[in-house]
Amino acid sequence: MVNVIKLCFCAMCATLTAILAQIRMKIFLVPYTMQNFGVVFSGLLLGAKYGFLSQLVYLILVAFGLPLASGFRGGLGILLGPTSGYLLGFPVAAAFSGIVRKIWEKTSKNILLLWIFVNLASLPIYIFGCITLYIYGAKMHLLLLAILPFLPQDFFMDHFFAVILYKHVKEILKQKGVLLD
Repeated sequence: MVNVIKLCFCAMCATLTAILAQIRMKIFLVPYTMQNFGVVFSGLLLGAKYGFLSQLVYLILVAFGLPLASGFRGGLGILLGPTSGYLLGFPVAAAFSGIVRKIWEKTSKNILLLWIFVNLASLPIYIFGCITLYIYGAKMHLLLLAILPFLPQDFFMDHFFAVILYKHVKEILKQKGVLLD
């Protein structure tokens, strides 16, 4: 059965990712954006299935040409270019974030542990990004430059704040009687 509330939240998370794509700065080959915040947050809030769906919706909208990718760009070329792997990792990382949240809820309520799990769940973004850069001919030292500068920002800002916001939003929704699980 389709959960209309979750579908609305999917649209919200896809929109959040699109907005965060516009907060950017270029570091080496890849523009750094705040999108990882949206990816992780969607997985935490919506769970694996709907988190995946929210990021898939974002990518489909980009593919159809809506200017939602970094730098207000859109089109199929964005999803076929040298940095496309990062974007293609979004749905997988959102799903993994939803999975680790479920595991975390059953095993521990330690927020630090959730943050560690989420950092591991986001690895597909970097793995897919490296694969596409490699396919496009990037040398190993360039692959390191395409990942290492982003890790501190992603881990200590994007993922940390996604975990904190998730906890607060979940509590607010619970108080309002909205359960997304």
